[in-house]
Amino acid sequence: MVGLAGKLIEHYPNEGIAHFLLGNAYLEQMQPENALPQLRRATELEPKVMQPWCELGLAATSLSNVEESVTAFRKASELAPKNAVIWRCLAEALRTHNKYGEAADAYRHALDITPNDAELWFESGKVLDQMGWTDGVVQALRRATNLKPDYTDAWRELGIRLSWLGQNIESEQAFRRAIKLDSQSAFLWAMLGGSLSNQGKSEAAAKACRRSAELNHGDAESWSALAEIYSNIGMEEEAQEALAQLKSLNPEAAKHFFEARQKEDGRE
Repeated sequence: MVGLAGKLIEHYPNEGIAHFLLGNAYLEQMQPENALPQLRRATELEPKVMQPWCELGLAATSLSNVEESVTAFRKASELAPKNAVIWRCLAEALRTHNKYGEAADAYRHALDITPNDAELWFESGKVLDQMGWTDGVVQALRRATNLKPDYTDAWRELGIRLSWLGQNIESEQAFRRAIKLDSQSAFLWAMLGGSLSNQGKSEAAAKACRRSAELNHGDAESWSALAEIYSNIGMEEEAQEALAQLKSLNPEAAKHFFEARQKEDGRE
């Protein structure tokens, strides 16, 4: 395809379509550095055609040329304002450029066109998170999980944000939904344990943290957290077992844990 497009340019050097086809061929062969000048030329020759601007944005993105990708996708969105894919590409480029407010606006445009796209809601939530708008993030993640009930990442992130807001019952529910989808995630079990602990459900929290430690057997922090939970609820035999695992993984951490417990006992 590159050879054929190259021949077209030889015969029609001032035709935008020829440069567009060559640039697109280079992109298909994963050669964005060669695609970029051809696509730039295509936009110069055909400034009112959307496709060259869109492909130019993709090539610039591949080369981490964020400014040019933003400019190209902006132009493409002006030429095709009802194209959700272009708005999404523009949003991602703006987010990479740390222009979170503008990225959020671009995501809103995309969602106005395709409101039932769960991934789009999830991605928009990431931008709102960067802006510190936690309530907006939760709304976006709820929408993502409603549209796609098996969306593990969205359930996980929803659980985390609800924990930050102190909504521990709902965060527990979100983590349980995520665990149904990915029961081998040590992180999810640890997060569930935290939500349960914040509700005063100590024994259930200990079970969740135990599962996390078993799944992530070589992680000293998991066993340290488990030993602390067991100690706090008076399950000393289990605490000693967890402490022994901690000692085998990180003797220094086990020593610090033991010393900290002694100090607490002394204060009591």
